[in-house]
Amino acid sequence: MSIQSHFFWDFSTKFYAQHGVGSACLDLQNKFDLDVNLILFCYWHAQAHGVVDTVLLERVINFCSSWKQDVVQPLRNVRTRMKSNVSPDYPTAASSHNILREKVKAVELEAEKFQQNNMEEILLSTYSKNSGEANTARSTLHIAQLNLSKLMKILFKDKNTATGIELIQNIEVGLEPIDLSFEDYLTTSTG
Repeated sequence: MSIQSHFFWDFSTKFYAQHGVGSACLDLQNKFDLDVNLILFCYWHAQAHGVVDTVLLERVINFCSSWKQDVVQPLRNVRTRMKSNVSPDYPTAASSHNILREKVKAVELEAEKFQQNNMEEILLSTYSKNSGEANTARSTLHIAQLNLSKLMKILFKDKNTATGIELIQNIEVGLEPIDLSFEDYLTTSTG
């Protein structure tokens, strides 16, 4: 299989903006502490490259775990704390507070973009050594579900299997009706 970049960040921003995707991803993040970028990666990989290789997925998870813990989560914690810590008694301070919170939010988004760029680099370095599993006449949704299933098995291998199954079902329920075709995206990104 020939590997060429399909620009994970561009895919993610378009996919996430589709009706229901963002809220479903945030629901999984909040309920199960799942990294939204890993969910998006499974869908992007299904669209751009097919079934994800387990070695690649483990490398991506390892990177994401440390990046989330060291960078993204501390930024998110600051932004969340600032959201609930505004005093209405001081309008000037509240305005400055909101401006600062928006700056923290922008830095958090940049950290997530950096994370996705590194995830794509990991894919490119891994697939230059191995080949991914070819897409053999399966729908993109089916492949995405296979990728998500692999993700859950790796993330929840030491936990109750019911939790992993519940997560997969939540993803399928929350994201199944989403259009994954992106023909216009692929032609503009690769053309």
